[in-house]
Amino acid sequence: MNNYKMNKKNILITCKLDDNALYRHLNPLLKSSFIKKIVIIREKPGVSNKKIEYIVSTYRNKILKNTQKIRLILKNSKHADIIWGFYLVPHGINALIAAKIKGKKVGISLIGTDINIHLKSKYKKILIYALNKFNYITVTGRKSRRYLIKEGVDKNKIFILPNAVDTKRFKIKKRKKVYDFLFVGRLVQIKNVDKIILLLSKLNENNDYKLAIIGDGPEKNNLIKLTKKLNMEKNIKFLGYKDDVENYMNMSKFFIMASESEGLPLSMLEAMSCGIVPIVPDVGDITDVANKNNAIIYKSINTGLYEKIRKYSTDKKAYHQLSKNASKKSSIYSDDNVIKFWEKIIIK
Repeated sequence: MNNYKMNKKNILITCKLDDNALYRHLNPLLKSSFIKKIVIIREKPGVSNKKIEYIVSTYRNKILKNTQKIRLILKNSKHADIIWGFYLVPHGINALIAAKIKGKKVGISLIGTDINIHLKSKYKKILIYALNKFNYITVTGRKSRRYLIKEGVDKNKIFILPNAVDTKRFKIKKRKKVYDFLFVGRLVQIKNVDKIILLLSKLNENNDYKLAIIGDGPEKNNLIKLTKKLNMEKNIKFLGYKDDVENYMNMSKFFIMASESEGLPLSMLEAMSCGIVPIVPDVGDITDVANKNNAIIYKSINTGLYEKIRKYSTDKKAYHQLSKNASKKSSIYSDDNVIKFWEKIIIK
C-alpha cells in the first residue's frame, strides 16, 4: 500500500486543446488511480473534475502569452512530479524551458502537425535538439516513432500513446443510414475537403451519393461555393458543429478524409467504434489502425478509389465485414486500455 501511495503523480499540463480534445486526452489520466492531481495552464477552464485545477492565461499577444505561460508554469510547478506539454510549438517548448529551470521531469505529446510540418521546417535541427532534452515523448503510432528515431531522437524516450475513444458513447446503434459519407473536422485547407466534394461529384455521375460535413472553419464559404458550382446542394449538407456527432456516425456508411497530414485522428477511431467504414489516405499513423480488412486506404484520389467505393456501396456482405472489423479494431483504444499506456510511460 505504501508503494501505491508513493507512485501517485502530480502533473502540470500546458496546452491549447479545444474542450473535446482536452476531455479525450485527460479522461484516461483522470481514471488512473496513479494520478493524484492535474494542474492545467490554459486560456480558459475546461472539463470539471476534483483532480483538476485550472490556471488561466489571459494575454492575447503571442510573445507575451508564451512568456506569461512560462511564468505560470514556474509559479505552479512546486508540487508537480512531471510537467507536460500537448503539442510541440509552443506548449512543449514552454514546458521544457520551465522544467529545466525547475529541475523537473518533462514530457511532450506530439501530433501530425508537429511531425509533418514543424519538424520539417527550417527550425527542424533546433526542434530535434529540443526533443532530446525531454524525458518522455509520445507519438500516435509506429510511423511517427520511426521518423523521430531516423532524425536522431533517442528511441528510449519515445512512446506510442494512441488517442482514447469513449467506447460507451461511440458504439454501434441502430440508425437509418441517411448519409453515404461523413466528414468530421475543421474546415481548413490541409484537410482537403474540396477534394472530397469533387470525388462525390465524380461518383454522382451515375449515382446519388450524399455527404454530411460536420465542423466549421475558414474554408467553409469556399466549400459552399464549390458545392453550388457543381450543383450538389441536394447531396451535401453543411451541419456545422454537433454535440451528438456519434448519432451522425451511426447514420452514415463511410467516414471520409483527404488530409495531407495527420497523426492518428480521433474522429476516425470514434467512427470505427460506431462501425462506420473509413475511407482514409495513407498518411501519418492512420495505417496503425486502418487496413484492408477494416477500411478503404488510398494514396491519391483516383479511379481506383471510385471502384472500391462503388464495390463496398453495393456489396452488403463485404461492407458488413469491414464494418465489423472496424468496430473490433477500435475497441483496443478504449479509455481503460489507454490508461495502461499512460501508466507504463510515467509511473516508474
